[in-house]
Amino acid sequence: MSHTTLLTLDGLSCGHCVKRVKEALEQRQDVQQAEVSLNEARITGDAAPEALIATVEQAGYHASLPESTPPKPEPLSASAGQLTAENARPLIHSKAIPADKASQANAATTRSRPSADAETATDDAALPTQADTAAENYQLLIDGMSCASCVSRVEKALTQVAGVQQARVNLAERSALVIGAPQPDALVAAVEAAGYGAEVIVDESERREKQQRGAQQAMRRFSWQSALALALGVPLMIYGLFGDNMMLTASNRSGWLIVGVLTLLVMIVAGGHFYRSAWRSLRNGSATMDTLVALGTLAAWLYSISVNLWPDFFPMAARHLYYEASAMIIGLI
Repeated sequence: MSHTTLLTLDGLSCGHCVKRVKEALEQRQDVQQAEVSLNEARITGDAAPEALIATVEQAGYHASLPESTPPKPEPLSASAGQLTAENARPLIHSKAIPADKASQANAATTRSRPSADAETATDDAALPTQADTAAENYQLLIDGMSCASCVSRVEKALTQVAGVQQARVNLAERSALVIGAPQPDALVAAVEAAGYGAEVIVDESERREKQQRGAQQAMRRFSWQSALALALGVPLMIYGLFGDNMMLTASNRSGWLIVGVLTLLVMIVAGGHFYRSAWRSLRNGSATMDTLVALGTLAAWLYSISVNLWPDFFPMAARHLYYEASAMIIGLI
């Protein structure tokens, strides 16, 4: 006869962990269904708890039976109530309380007991309703993350949504696992308000397919962007090492101005995503790895173009140009 077993899990940190434990449990012939979250697993079937724990351990995680809670004290029965009232009667007479006052007190006690019983029944009836509210798992694909700071911001935004019990973000997979009972639209809105893109995925195979497609598109885009930036940065660096010392003079000023314009085009075309992400982070009052890249490349280019346009404002020893630094940073990162 099938029954439901509840296990407490330890060591799960992402959606992959949840999927791995779920697949390991459902591969057993004596398991009909397994509902797995980051903290617990609810298994329906004929398997013994020890066998289920061993299966989770083989999958690389830890499992145990939840600690049993002490039984609730049952309310007094009607006979016990009558016995208590009868035992209390001699105490009333022993204190020489008039009979009419004693009868009034007993009547008040009798009237108050149904209301207390009604409140207890109401509380007991409300408990199943609260227990029936089960947490669900939501998978999200996140766009725009580049470092651990992004992960922290997305997790903070998700945990602040009403109904969210726990949120875990995976930077490598650009995904998030949310446990609770929130509104999916509220999750997406919270991530977008933090400066990133989000999409709720219901089907696991669809999530895998979109992740692979997104990774392939990102790889192709980053490849040509890196090649474009290095095509300008590498020759400039070689020229600086073995040719000129990259100091601005009256004779090479026009040539370096053309290089500055080309560097700006490379920064916009090949590194535009760095500056867009940095701007979103600035609007949200935070800083990410994209912020560092944007600051470094912009500082190098702005100083170089300032020297190129207004050389008289800089001492002769400070008229060094750094166009190749902007191009190389974008090409390598």
